[in-house]
Amino acid sequence: MFKNNKGQKLARLLAEHARLFRCPLCAQPMKLVEEKSLVCRSNHCFDLSSRGYINFLTQAHKSKYDKGLFASREMLFRHGAFDPLIAHIGATLAEAVGNDGDHPITLLDAGCGEGSHLAKLQKSIERHTARPALGVGLDIAKDGIVRAAKKSAHALWGVADLANSPLADNTFDIVLNILSPSNYTEFLRVLKDDGMIVKVVPGSTHLQELRERFRKQARREASSNEAVLDHFARHVGLLSVKRMKYKSTLEEEAREALIRMTPLSWEVPQERMQQVLDEQPFEITFDFTILLGKQR
Repeated sequence: MFKNNKGQKLARLLAEHARLFRCPLCAQPMKLVEEKSLVCRSNHCFDLSSRGYINFLTQAHKSKYDKGLFASREMLFRHGAFDPLIAHIGATLAEAVGNDGDHPITLLDAGCGEGSHLAKLQKSIERHTARPALGVGLDIAKDGIVRAAKKSAHALWGVADLANSPLADNTFDIVLNILSPSNYTEFLRVLKDDGMIVKVVPGSTHLQELRERFRKQARREASSNEAVLDHFARHVGLLSVKRMKYKSTLEEEAREALIRMTPLSWEVPQERMQQVLDEQPFEITFDFTILLGKQR
């Protein structure tokens, strides 16, 4: 039994919601044992961390996304860079799930990173619907999940492979996949029959000012989002496609966080990055395509 609050909260949540999980090794149901481990019928065991998450990986995974990147993304959230996107998604989902029903709305963020999307959307849905929302966030990058576990007191966080997720069939009302790779076979497996998938991808002008300054391709190929849309529509019943585009002027701290986290800067010399950081604040374009889908 855990002595710290994070471990105790995780154990309490799992005691109530262990049905959401299945063993990633043998697909058997799991149960909480001695308030410290999830164990399946084949005795595969996954221990709860005292830091408030579960590691479902059976071997270490090296990710290109490190602590610095997740800290930068978290800072961008604090500066409100994603607020318009999250507000739109939150209102859309609240309308879709409605106010009726007394069971918690189950919300999966597949590829949750450091958890800011899920934490904000969970609160938004609860505020709009007056219904409890249980969030589950999974990511293969342990550094992201460690940060995520510090955020929401009513969410379950796990280090896991999305291609073989530790989640039971037909258990989630909403599956989120925001600026992250997708696995529609797994998403549809865990989605309820009347559930909804939300997929967000960058648009053709997303962060165009940084591409221009870093001398990358100034615009994405027009077909890039069409390929994503076609792939989505081949697997999922497409409900709607929404483009959301806005500009934000980021001060030095937030601009540095954005530059440090975006792949556009990963091969840029430090000197050139500093030149951009030393510029006066300039507007940054945020351009997203939001796909909504359901079971066919």
